[in-house]
Amino acid sequence: MSETKEPAVGALAEVRSVIESLDDKSYVSDAPGIDPMTIGQHVRHILDFYECFLRGAHEGVIDYDDRERNHDVETVRTVAIERIDSLVCALATVTGRERPVLVRQQTVVGTEAERCRTSVEREIAFLESHATHHLAIVSIIMRLIGLAPKPDLGVAASTLAYRNSR
Repeated sequence: MSETKEPAVGALAEVRSVIESLDDKSYVSDAPGIDPMTIGQHVRHILDFYECFLRGAHEGVIDYDDRERNHDVETVRTVAIERIDSLVCALATVTGRERPVLVRQQTVVGTEAERCRTSVEREIAFLESHATHHLAIVSIIMRLIGLAPKPDLGVAASTLAYRNSR
């Protein structure tokens, strides 16, 4: 695995670890006060972005709006784990990290999707950042439903490095 891909794969491993630490009920429990929001929904969202990246990296246009939104991934832990395992394998096949690609994403409701130039390498870095952001929300949901997440769940690597340097 290249250094570029390691953080993105590490984020998937962190998601897998969270799923494995939960029971089926916790995975689909709505967080009180912020309904409807479940851990499974955030897991599905994270994995959808990886799928969009993998599909688009090979086609030359990554469309993060064209997500599958597979209900089974957000409701069945084993399905999510299987999907993570397949994504890790698929990431290993991505080549041409400096290769330019376009990202297509709708930023304002009711307008045409925007396209911007980027690279495979930059989008891999985005996947890790996006996953970390959603793992922070997962951490909050876990607390709201009475679970104790790992203290550094959803904390960016740069924040952890800063904390360790103090």
